[in-house]
Amino acid sequence: MYRTTITYRRIFRWVVPILVMGVTASTAAADGDRYIVKFRSTAALHVGALSRNIAPDLHGATPSVLLPRDNAVAAVLNTEQLTALTHRPDIESIEVDTKVHAFLTPNDPRFSDQYGLSTVAGTSAVDAWNVSIGSPSALVAVVDSGVDYGHDDLQTSIWKNPGEVPGNGVDDDGNGLADDYYGYDFANNDGEPLDDNGHGTHVAGTVAAAGNNAIGVIGVAWGSQVVAIKCLDGAGSGYNSDLVRAIDYAVTLKDQGYPLVAINMSLGGEYTNSLYRAISRASERGILLVAAAGNETSNNDRSPTYPASFDLPNIISVAATNTGGTLAEYSNYGRTSVDIAAPGSAILSTEPRIGGVSQYGYESGTSMAAPHVSGIAALIAAANPAATSTLIRSIMISTAKPEPSLSRKTVSGGIVDAYAAVLMAQGQQLYKITGSVKRSGRGLTGVSMIITPKNGVTTRRTTRTNSKGSYSVANLPLGTYTVKARSSRYRITPSTVKVDLTKNTRTNFTISR
Repeated sequence: MYRTTITYRRIFRWVVPILVMGVTASTAAADGDRYIVKFRSTAALHVGALSRNIAPDLHGATPSVLLPRDNAVAAVLNTEQLTALTHRPDIESIEVDTKVHAFLTPNDPRFSDQYGLSTVAGTSAVDAWNVSIGSPSALVAVVDSGVDYGHDDLQTSIWKNPGEVPGNGVDDDGNGLADDYYGYDFANNDGEPLDDNGHGTHVAGTVAAAGNNAIGVIGVAWGSQVVAIKCLDGAGSGYNSDLVRAIDYAVTLKDQGYPLVAINMSLGGEYTNSLYRAISRASERGILLVAAAGNETSNNDRSPTYPASFDLPNIISVAATNTGGTLAEYSNYGRTSVDIAAPGSAILSTEPRIGGVSQYGYESGTSMAAPHVSGIAALIAAANPAATSTLIRSIMISTAKPEPSLSRKTVSGGIVDAYAAVLMAQGQQLYKITGSVKRSGRGLTGVSMIITPKNGVTTRRTTRTNSKGSYSVANLPLGTYTVKARSSRYRITPSTVKVDLTKNTRTNFTISR
């Protein structure tokens, strides 16, 4: 009997301001948002009134807060009130009264070993968590070798079918499968998709291992949950028909009203029409399919691998990067067929229990890169529940962090950026700082550029000048930054420049000697 095998992809274990008649007014807020209205220092009437807690005239708006030391007030304004205030000569500025959040540092003891979540060489998920940690209303299906849903770091991260009574042998929810309480095992045709290989548990942990629980590791979307769908056996292979059934099961769950955002497929095999049709059905239901690009150091443009190489609008194909943030030596690539990259080498995540004891381990491959992207898809969906699969895909590609080793090797030319992606999903504008470092008109290569936020909007970013002396740091939110050029060979005066980032900004440095 001819068997098409599907194998997993692991290689080894281990607001923009505008000037309106002299008043700076934010254009990023909507009608009914809260604003800070600052009066000019020469408006003595307002200074005195505010110091005595007397509210000024805001065209009918009632101040929420008085800020007498700043000669300002905060108030909810409608469009008419905002327009009228921007034309007042006694008002210096109007800005959105944005919200601030406590920065989150999880207490998971091995979080510091998860470089894939960091800003340096990673996905910037740690910054994204200040905006979105995911949500149970943003589910990710892990179609793989199963999941150890008894693992200490996964028990709360596993979706449980509220319409099914486990173990009674009855199809309680009428979806055609009995006992699919944790998901389903299509390799063995039962309702216990337990992992007998280890691959699927590792993938699931990267997507959504429990966070801030003082145990083990943390997942990218630790506020979300995964649906365990098994189609691979203990050896890590399975029939194409079982994979098709697994995808169709995910579609069924979506049809039943469960908030399935993405399917993670860290596996690959040959082209089949049945698999193409199954993924097309998922596309029609708005489900993103995150596919590992493969580990053969191959150009997928020339030698396609599936499902990553299917030309369908809901597929995002993922290459792997190493601990240095460059394209991993084993990873497949493709200028037109591989969309984006994510950390895939030496990834620490959950592994099946041994003797009832939860395990953790390092693994490498595009299999480990794909679940980073799936987790970010869940973060985006939680930040913007109206986001479609095509929008989520587009956001991730357009906000990718540029990486030279990925240029002309992937569609985006970069590494997925969770923080930039969730900000864009919420409609926030992002900017970049570019510039050069030159001596006597000639660019200097290898100069360290350090971009540090002064108001906590993101973490510090670093880069180096290229062969032409140029540098670029993208996906920066509004805020104040210092840009520092540092070289052990040259004196740069001044070496530090302050930037109030309200638009794309160019900051150049010259060598004094």
